[in-house]
Amino acid sequence: MDAYIDHRLRVASGPQRGGRFTDQALACVEKHSGGIPRVINIICDRALLLGYVAEQNVVDESIVVEAVRKLGRSRAVGDTDSLAEAGWRA
Repeated sequence: MDAYIDHRLRVASGPQRGGRFTDQALACVEKHSGGIPRVINIICDRALLLGYVAEQNVVDESIVVEAVRKLGRSRAVGDTDSLAEAGWRA
């Protein structure tokens, strides 16, 4: 999944790669996406937007958790259910 997100960032930003995710942030995306590419894209898009608004150059786990929360599909921070398990396919 890390390679998929890295590829998507390279495609979107061209030669200058923008928006780095910490290892913990990537693990959080994996947990909440269930590995479904469309859900990965949605979570990462929201996390990148939140990071931009907060003027953060690196997306950390707290930003991903906030992104998932704003998507309205996680019961609580630290919840073990993923968006995919909740039947969310967007």
